[in-house]
Amino acid sequence: AFYDVECWLDADPPLLEARELAAVVDAKEALSRAKRSLTPGRLIAKLGFGFWVSLCKRPYEQGRSLGPALWPGLLKSGFPFLPKDKRTRSEIFRRVNQLRELRNRVSHHEAVWDRDILRSHDSVIETIGWMNQGLATALKPLSPLPGIVRAGHHAYRETAQQLVKNV
Repeated sequence: AFYDVECWLDADPPLLEARELAAVVDAKEALSRAKRSLTPGRLIAKLGFGFWVSLCKRPYEQGRSLGPALWPGLLKSGFPFLPKDKRTRSEIFRRVNQLRELRNRVSHHEAVWDRDILRSHDSVIETIGWMNQGLATALKPLSPLPGIVRAGHHAYRETAQQLVKNV
């Protein structure tokens, strides 16, 4: 089983599809350039969100001739609070891919005011809750986003200008 190797990302023969395998190689090279020792924890942390989303794609579903059959095996351990009506690999992929797309837009400073950002926010909290209900419960009241959105973009602009002045 792939759990028998020190880090299943390093299994030989590889358990990953070519694109994900290339991401692992790139992460290892980045750690090496930074003169960081290669540990499973550092490797896992170095891999981007897109890598982890890709593991929710169809090639990682049970029935593959090679590689880990992550799905449906990860449903219970990875998403213990996922509602029964959403308990499929494709539903998880759909949701985490939407989150990846939103994250990328925000990270590249693209406008998000043209979408229902509060709905997206609720989706993020709900998805976190699929994995850890306590964390989702704790994060929801701490997030400033709903207040910022309700106050409108003018209030946000003032807040952003204050933050820039303090940098």
